[in-house]
Amino acid sequence: MQTAHLTYDALLSPFLYIIGLIIFQVLSWRLQLLWCKKVRFEILQVFIIFAAFPLLFLIFGMELRLWLLLYSLCLAYLMTYPAAAAKSPSLLILLILKGEKNGLPYEEIKNRLSAQVDLVGDRMSDLKSDGLMKSSSEKQTTFVGRCLGAFFYHYRRWIGLEAGGG
Repeated sequence: MQTAHLTYDALLSPFLYIIGLIIFQVLSWRLQLLWCKKVRFEILQVFIIFAAFPLLFLIFGMELRLWLLLYSLCLAYLMTYPAAAAKSPSLLILLILKGEKNGLPYEEIKNRLSAQVDLVGDRMSDLKSDGLMKSSSEKQTTFVGRCLGAFFYHYRRWIGLEAGGG
């Protein structure tokens, strides 16, 4: 069985499509921020743009091996997005130290970090905004939040991590 060789143009297309999807996400969210002052259902939107929407490329005739490359790029984006979007302490420390040629003392890093992030409050706000937690005084998850939590609980156990650890 002889396989057809891919041209550079064909191989480049999944990379151009992922760039297009990222541009679409950025423009969509900029418009939402302009009109609504907040991006709602952020997780759902990212999932639709980078997990569901690329299925259309396959349905409408993209060659399977090119689609697999595109989908791999989309899934890689999905995996890195939360770390970049959230106020990750590790990422914030790197950003704090970025411009410091001689470094900073531990206490200075700690002070700057605590001024920039409210880990619990920020995450609870994200969960409410994404419809994963109810906006009541008793903090409860929604049905979708419970399903997502159960999925990640079992997934973490399956790969050998503690249920609540990092």
